[in-house]
Amino acid sequence: MRNSQLLLSCGYKHAHADHRLFIKSHGSDFTALIIYVDDIVLPGNSVQEIDDIKCILHSNFHIKDLGQLKYFLGIEVAHSTKGISLCQRKYCLDLLKDTACLAANHPLHQWIVPFAFMLIVSRHLRLTFVLKSS
Repeated sequence: MRNSQLLLSCGYKHAHADHRLFIKSHGSDFTALIIYVDDIVLPGNSVQEIDDIKCILHSNFHIKDLGQLKYFLGIEVAHSTKGISLCQRKYCLDLLKDTACLAANHPLHQWIVPFAFMLIVSRHLRLTFVLKSS
């Protein structure tokens, strides 16, 4: 059984905005399941539903639970008692490192900066597309 068929049979609905997003709600309980390549993010307020769907997924696909979300698509997720915060610090530092912008005194810096700008813009557009695609 494909993952989408399995999720639909468990009461999840495909989100209209994104084919990788599945949603299940019942009363005040809400669970979302986001699939990106071989990663699954499972946020929700029903611990029982999260445990149930993880068990079902594991019995069908042998998934591995990596615990609380720390990184996803280059976004760092920090947990606290007040909730979560999202940060792209590592992603931005990696961009600067990849484009040699951290070495501003490099002899080729005047040619590297325009290339770096184009690379940063293309990565940002790709990330924006991934997060906002329909």
